Amino acid sequence: MKVRILIVEDHRLVADGIARTVRRRYKSVAVAATSQEAWPFIAGAKTDLVLLDLSLPGRNGFELLRDIRRVSASLPVIVVSMHDDAGKIAACIKAGANGFVSKTARADDLLDAIEAVSHGGTWFPAWDGERDYKTSRLDPRLTLTARKAEVLVRVAMGMTYKQIGAALRISVATVDGHIRDLHEQFGVTTNSALVLAAIQHGFIDAGPVPPPASNDPP
Repeated sequence: MKVRILIVEDHRLVADGIARTVRRRYKSVAVAATSQEAWPFIAGAKTDLVLLDLSLPGRNGFELLRDIRRVSASLPVIVVSMHDDAGKIAACIKAGANGFVSKTARADDLLDAIEAVSHGGTWFPAWDGERDYKTSRLDPRLTLTARKAEVLVRVAMGMTYKQIGAALRISVATVDGHIRDLHEQFGVTTNSALVLAAIQHGFIDAGPVPPPASNDPP
């Protein structure tokens, strides 16, 4: 039988609480405590959406997420974690998550996230755009706000300006403004150069991030 929602969470009380919330709207729910338990559901295409904790025993949530993306680019995955700092969320985006919900969020937020992601959307927290996100490893004077860091990650993923705007729920003009600011901050004129500079400064890990598909706005 195909499971509508698969919860991958090793803490039983937490898993039970998430399952009770999810069953308010979705009846077919399964729980796996480890990546190994979850894999038969995923590899066998027996689930429609995964709610994934990051702190799993054995292969952690990031490793499982990357395993999922190797076999399916389309299976919706929402990370549900207590580690909700901007850096962690950015790492989830780079690894291929479709959404992120903090374990401190309201039950309705989780249900709304499932609804949005299951219909092809994304769901990520609205970060404070004025809060510093990270400092360059080369120049301590260079810092990025959370919002600009979020835009930068998506540029590195090859998303178009329209896709970035839809994911962050901001206008294309706002996306363009952020990217123009990033060009100025890094002293570059193209998105390809921006991504390379961001890798050099340590804002992006070189490994899992593909180069931008185009330097031109959509």
